[in-house]
Amino acid sequence: MNESPRIDPAVCRTCGECCKYFEIGYEHDCDPLILSEIARFQMLSGIGKQITIREDANDPRALLLDEFMRIVEEVRPRWFVAENVTTVPKAAKQSVTQKAEALGYRVTSACLNAADYGAAQTRRRWIAIGVRDGASLAPITSTPARTVRQAFAGIRENWGVMQSSPGTLARLATATTDEWAAMNGEYRNMIRLQWDEPAPTVCNPKKVYMVHPGECRNISLAEAAALQGFPPGYVWHGNESAIAQMVANAMPAEMAAAIAGALPGATTPEAA
Repeated sequence: MNESPRIDPAVCRTCGECCKYFEIGYEHDCDPLILSEIARFQMLSGIGKQITIREDANDPRALLLDEFMRIVEEVRPRWFVAENVTTVPKAAKQSVTQKAEALGYRVTSACLNAADYGAAQTRRRWIAIGVRDGASLAPITSTPARTVRQAFAGIRENWGVMQSSPGTLARLATATTDEWAAMNGEYRNMIRLQWDEPAPTVCNPKKVYMVHPGECRNISLAEAAALQGFPPGYVWHGNESAIAQMVANAMPAEMAAAIAGALPGATTPEAA
């Protein structure tokens, strides 16, 4: 299996729209420090019987962190942020710290829960932040979690609604709120959301069933994006399968903003 990083045109076009949405200006020959500071590598994760990174230093996907640090070494940004699943091998986490410290960075790392920073989901991620030139981090400010109800309230158009067979709908009707359950077989791929609680980790709605709290159906792409903190006017490129994967791969916007606010010299746009 080829685990090398892939350049997805839909992702690139969508990221370009992000810069337009938040009025972030850049040129093709802009300061490489800025580009490297917003770069982020992500490895695969999963639930149930899906492939996931465990404490296996030989997992080829863990090598993406080595590639990330290679770029840090070449560009030497003022700071960097690495985000990934909490099950990244311990050796890979230690390697990031050791390589960064050798380059003159002071590294802070921890496993954080997005719900502690205002997100509408309990997504846990390993975060490593490196700063140099004597800079220091401000505290990452906690904010009460949003609920599924609050996240869905801002949706203007409910696009990307999944179509399911009568048999699938009958199985979705049995979904519970307490834990992921198997729709059939051993693969735990179904859970019902609760209106007044944050959702569990948002996964690809094309691959798992996060059942709507008030209807017998999977959540839509618009609802999944809202749980990730994307604004209603965010522009997506690609087909629905590509968009579903981009939504699932994203760091919750509220968590990203909290981390960005702690970086030296960083500013974040005011909430719309």
